[in-house]
Amino acid sequence: MPRNQDKDRAGSNRTRAQSDIAALRARLIEEHDLRETVEWHKEIRARHPELWQEIETARHARNQASEALNQALRSAGCSPVALQLSLQQKIEKLRRLRARNRADLASLEQSKSDFPKDRQRHTTRKTSAGRRDDG
Repeated sequence: MPRNQDKDRAGSNRTRAQSDIAALRARLIEEHDLRETVEWHKEIRARHPELWQEIETARHARNQASEALNQALRSAGCSPVALQLSLQQKIEKLRRLRARNRADLASLEQSKSDFPKDRQRHTTRKTSAGRRDDG
């Protein structure tokens, strides 16, 4: 294979790996945020049941109001806006997200261990706080 194609393939693999890591990063942040949201909702539900019911009633009303908008969007060939999830739906989404993130992290660790140590490059950059950070 000509050298140019090797370089192109290596660049493509590097770009794909960076994209995969960026997507994993976004999902890990989403998992963190969703976990905090679920914990907050559970705490409100346990400590202030009346407030919890008001929050759920308002969520349900917003979702119903969004249905008309979504119908108009679908009619125009556009994708609908997302409805607000119930606590149970958030818990289920968190469960799926955790499982996917665990699998992707395990796969990433496996691919790192499959790569010869002398070929691994680890770069660091300074953060705004002056600490060293992976990058």
